[in-house]
Amino acid sequence: RPSVTVNVGVTNAAFTATPEIACSPNQVQFRHNQVAGVNYTWKWFDGVADSTYLAGTSVSNQIVRHTFFNPAPTGNVRFRVYLDSFLDNNYPGGCLKTTFREVQVYPTISTAVFPDKTEICSGENVTFTNSTQGASIHNWFYSAVGSSQQIDPKNTVNVVYKLENNSTSNPLVLEVVYRANSVNNCPAKEVRTPIKVYRGVTPNFDNTPPTQFLAGSSRTTVTNTSVPVDNTDFSYVWDFGLDAAPATGNGIGPFNLNYSTPGPKVLRLTVTNRLAPAGLSCVSTVSKTIQITIPPLVADFVAAPLRACFPTDVAITENKATGDTFEWRVLDAGNRVAATSNAVLPVFQIPNPGSYTIQLTTRNSFTQDQKIGTKNVEIFPEPVASFQLRPDVVFIPDTEMSTFNLSEGANEFEWDFGDGTTSTEREPKHTYKAEGRYDVTLIAMFDHGGGVVCSDTLVNKVTAKEGGTSRLPNAFTPDPSGPRGGVPGGAGTNSFNDVFLPIVKGVEEFNMQVFDRWGNLLFESNNSQIGWDGYDQNGRLMPSGVYVYKLVLRLSNGERTTQVGDITLIR
Repeated sequence: RPSVTVNVGVTNAAFTATPEIACSPNQVQFRHNQVAGVNYTWKWFDGVADSTYLAGTSVSNQIVRHTFFNPAPTGNVRFRVYLDSFLDNNYPGGCLKTTFREVQVYPTISTAVFPDKTEICSGENVTFTNSTQGASIHNWFYSAVGSSQQIDPKNTVNVVYKLENNSTSNPLVLEVVYRANSVNNCPAKEVRTPIKVYRGVTPNFDNTPPTQFLAGSSRTTVTNTSVPVDNTDFSYVWDFGLDAAPATGNGIGPFNLNYSTPGPKVLRLTVTNRLAPAGLSCVSTVSKTIQITIPPLVADFVAAPLRACFPTDVAITENKATGDTFEWRVLDAGNRVAATSNAVLPVFQIPNPGSYTIQLTTRNSFTQDQKIGTKNVEIFPEPVASFQLRPDVVFIPDTEMSTFNLSEGANEFEWDFGDGTTSTEREPKHTYKAEGRYDVTLIAMFDHGGGVVCSDTLVNKVTAKEGGTSRLPNAFTPDPSGPRGGVPGGAGTNSFNDVFLPIVKGVEEFNMQVFDRWGNLLFESNNSQIGWDGYDQNGRLMPSGVYVYKLVLRLSNGERTTQVGDITLIR
């Protein structure tokens, strides 16, 4: 039989792979010239089923993609990829073409980093243990959540970070970031570990220089200068050392301290974050030593008053002694003890007027030294105010009241007559103008100089009434040398009986007429101070004889009176 040769088309299984080596996962692009009607089978040999299909169209540089994985942290993985091309399954031997290429995948980095704690106090360390496999490059930094800032970058395998929170957030969340890479530049996915950092504080305080240890006391003021000073997030606990008052304190302050002993004193401030969780002790402490010094021993003091009137108390207003114990004695002029005390600032009651010495003995119980200081005190006796009023019932408007001053131990006087008038005379006289009952006050004083004036006060009462009186002489002897104007005791004479003038009291209106025995008017006066001097209206001296007077008065009580009588003129 004749043989028949059938020539079929030749298939092409050639292809390329890109990339042939890369990091896991490695997506490789395979390119080949696809011919319509040809069967293709891709054999991956990575555990994924083969891919077989019949090409419907011809495509030059047809792309086929496949991803390869290397789960191992060490060593490359090699995969042989085969492409089979054939026309018909009935002619496998004559139509099959096979090509292969090798693909490599670098190892996959397995990250594993572990912090020793995830909540810390500001300023504490966080230690990260790195168990990552497959990495040869290690990069670390930290930042606040949401921030792109890279703080304190490091490239060690393990890392220790000291994290601080100086913000107002409590806590502040910081993220520690770890980035791993290999020699093949196959980076792992970064690891972010959040760390809660509770707010920190820098404790500090200042104090005023302690006063010297005087009178058993030294004072200073402590002021909180911590950063921050925040009583909401933090508690502030104080210990002020030995013999301090107060001994302890809580809160921001300031604190006024009083030390009862000298020497070094240790002050301590402990600040605690209130919001830190249980088991996390966010505490900061600062201590300072101050020195309470003892000055040289001095026995000095200020007393007041040093000069005063009896009765009085003498007070120690300032104790300048530098000891810590005090013994006070008040000694009179005979060196007898009048008062004692052990107080810091005593007050002494002085029993009697006289000269006294205040003596202070102070001791320093730490050095056993002793000093004595003194001050002299003069206590003056009070004067005694005493007086009488004569009369103590007066008639207004012209009854004169006399004062009789019986005071003792006084050299200055102040009178108040109760009607708005005053006097500084020793024994003044006074006339009241309005009816009433008045308090007459006498302040009897003795001025000891230096502003020390001792005084006593006495009040007596006087009654002023409305009313009047009159008295008339019955004879007079004129001055023969000539008229004198009707004023008794005129110039050039010692006589007070040379004028006929009634003596009146409490008279508001006055009219006097003098007539001879035939009824002729010789003289008339409307002034109670001017009388008849014995001369007529023409200046002629009248002869001896009896004359008639008529006296018309209106008294201060409103009454009117008319008196008629005789007066004898004697020459």
